[in-house]
Amino acid sequence: MCAGPSSLNFSLKGFSMPALESNLAPPPARSEATEWAWQQKVLPAYKLVLLALAESGDRLSVAELAHKTGVSAKLVYHAIRGLVKRKLITRHKREDRFGNLYELKIPGEKS
Repeated sequence: MCAGPSSLNFSLKGFSMPALESNLAPPPARSEATEWAWQQKVLPAYKLVLLALAESGDRLSVAELAHKTGVSAKLVYHAIRGLVKRKLITRHKREDRFGNLYELKIPGEKS
């Protein structure tokens, strides 16, 4: 049996949906790094990689970045080169294993 219009708990006039609003949890707080990443004016794939690095620190491999962002490993490499060139990140060789560490270059933060 279909519910009639009187049982719906929303108003089209004020675009209010109290039935949904009361069940929503507050959004998680964004880190300073994530906020900074969102503000950068870069290509969409670059921004995805930058956001993934901001959310996870420098602990993601290229394969993990590709999986998390949904872009190819080749595009992740391209994005990393572009972000390094724009001085938004720096790349450091890992001494303990293969791969690199990536450091966000957020103004005002100590390295």
